[in-house]
Amino acid sequence: MRKLTLIGRIVADAEKQVTSNGREYLTFRLANNEFADPKDSDGKQTPYWFRVTSWEAKHINLTKYLTKGKPVIVIGDYKDSIYESKNTGKWEISRDIIADSINFVEGSASNNGTQPTTTTQKNDAAPVNTTKTTIPQVTSTPVTPQVIMTNTSNSNDDDELPF
Repeated sequence: MRKLTLIGRIVADAEKQVTSNGREYLTFRLANNEFADPKDSDGKQTPYWFRVTSWEAKHINLTKYLTKGKPVIVIGDYKDSIYESKNTGKWEISRDIIADSINFVEGSASNNGTQPTTTTQKNDAAPVNTTKTTIPQVTSTPVTPQVIMTNTSNSNDDDELPF
């Protein structure tokens, strides 16, 4: 299985669903694109679509916060699934992630600082951190050049090396 770390925006509100056996799970779709991604005929970037699923109870409890437009970071197992589209009848590829971790992107405009940054781990014994953290700013300091000593003599004298 491949591990994937993905940053993207939620396309539609997350949903809590139940299997036929009565097991609950969370699912939502995520869009991701980057500057160098291909563009459509209108010049807009073509996003990659991902389906995120989690069986973890702590993720299911986040359903009301995982709303359309929110930027999130998802870490999980990745696999492709092939399916026939009901709309077009063509075979398509579904990019699926089984989430180990779901994190909100801190300081984004859509969060407005009102939602806590939540870190969730797959380990059930680990506590869930729901406090805001401040990321320290890194400032660069000027680098002073160092003088490297080199032999500038033009003589062919031995330099006292034993070989």
